[in-house]
Amino acid sequence: MYQLLDSPWIPVMRADGTVESIPPYAITGSYEDNPVISVQAVRPDFTGSLVQFLIGLAQATIATDNEKEWRRLYQNPPTPEDLKDAFRQYEPAFALGPDTSEPLFLQEQSLEGAVLPISRLFLEMPGQNAEKNNTDHFLKRGGITNLCPACAAAALYTYQTHASFGGAGHRVGLRGGGPLSTVVRGDTLWQTIWLNVLPPSEMGSYGDISKTEPEAIFPWLEPWDESRAKLVVSPSMMHPCHMFWGMPRRIRLEFGKGGTCDLCGSESDQSVTGFVTKAKGMNYGFWHHTLTPINTDTKKQESSCQHVQPGGIPYRYWTTIMQPSAGKDFQKEPAPAVTHFLTKKHKFVSKMNGSKSYRVWSSGYDMDKAKARCYYEGTMPIFDIEDNIRPEFEQAAAAFVDSASYASGITIGQIKAALFSNPGDAKGNFSVISSRFWQDTESDFYDALMSAEQILPEKGYDGLSEEGGPNQAWFNALRDEVFALFDEYSLALRIGEANPGRIARARRGLARKFYSKKGIRASLQLIEA
Repeated sequence: MYQLLDSPWIPVMRADGTVESIPPYAITGSYEDNPVISVQAVRPDFTGSLVQFLIGLAQATIATDNEKEWRRLYQNPPTPEDLKDAFRQYEPAFALGPDTSEPLFLQEQSLEGAVLPISRLFLEMPGQNAEKNNTDHFLKRGGITNLCPACAAAALYTYQTHASFGGAGHRVGLRGGGPLSTVVRGDTLWQTIWLNVLPPSEMGSYGDISKTEPEAIFPWLEPWDESRAKLVVSPSMMHPCHMFWGMPRRIRLEFGKGGTCDLCGSESDQSVTGFVTKAKGMNYGFWHHTLTPINTDTKKQESSCQHVQPGGIPYRYWTTIMQPSAGKDFQKEPAPAVTHFLTKKHKFVSKMNGSKSYRVWSSGYDMDKAKARCYYEGTMPIFDIEDNIRPEFEQAAAAFVDSASYASGITIGQIKAALFSNPGDAKGNFSVISSRFWQDTESDFYDALMSAEQILPEKGYDGLSEEGGPNQAWFNALRDEVFALFDEYSLALRIGEANPGRIARARRGLARKFYSKKGIRASLQLIEA
């Protein structure tokens, strides 16, 4: 058997650039001389998933309510030997191999059935119908046929964590398909893990902390009962740490003789060549995950986890990832781990490190039902904001994002008006314009936030809209981008290929909407500008 708690299977990079594979307990090895900086997997989705794996493992084994102890461990991490001892209590949950007489990591050990190729474990690969109908034009079948145990474990955890709709009875993940994961990133891998581990006393909101039996965290430790498929698994039925070990899919890996891994190129005595799967795994209700922002429809009183959308993770998600926001019928909350860091940990770590280098790293799959359209990741800086100006800083950030969203919307609308006689019937994918807008204005957005951070302590919120202030600079940046994109995509620069009258009318309409006193200028308090 391949024991995931003892085997060197987590690919990492150290401070000197060395890349190696280590067991989970070795994340603090050589910490003073050459610490592990990050997970360095062969695929970005593996990297994101393995960081969550390590956070979940630490949350289940070494989390503490003692603030002094938390600070001590942040400064002086537990030794690999200490971590090994702490992880050992759950050793039976982390076995991977062909021996079905023992519980198998994230698998149903006695599952029987037809063996599917291991490539189907990857969300972006074509499914059975695509292969049957010969519609796998861009991602062809057969590219991955052999995985080493390390890559198989990472693929399995990624699949269960991000599982989307997979047909009748094939359940989605605990956070829904394609959840957005947000992680506070430190200077070392240990810091990244420890900064996202919450005190056990705060975990009671996300499950039943009295359910301390291992199977309430790791459901594969007890035999599968078909009656469980009928239950809607709510947080009250499991320990809070179960959120890191959801098992929506019934799977058993199929092992072969060994060979070369098609992903990492390593040689292994045993390899994974396929898997067996059946419908009706664990059926999850709504779970509030500590690494995922939450959206609430206040009118319907329904909450859901934030999912990744087309176009990546630009700063338009600032008011979801970095700070709460609310509207007439909605409320958005950052992930609990991010909120906990900003409100209870940031001052301490900034004072100790003398640095503002901390960032929130976001990642996840953009899913269209069972299809993975893209895997996105991105980072946002954490500003060192004093508590007395935080409400005004968040108000300013929200105004910047709202005005940008409005500007992006009118730009695309007027481009359609320039190109089509009936803009409402316009067909085609205009997301490339939206993506350009958010990418091109990102540096200006952070410049505006930095300027607001400097001005607020002295002049307050009204000082932001003074002449030459961040609001005016942001308005100018949006103006330049809006008209540059319109001229490029409306064919205004190639007037012989389009309707010049329609383009001119659309551009006037764009100017009218952009300069309206009820739009961007009102949001930025530039009515008199």
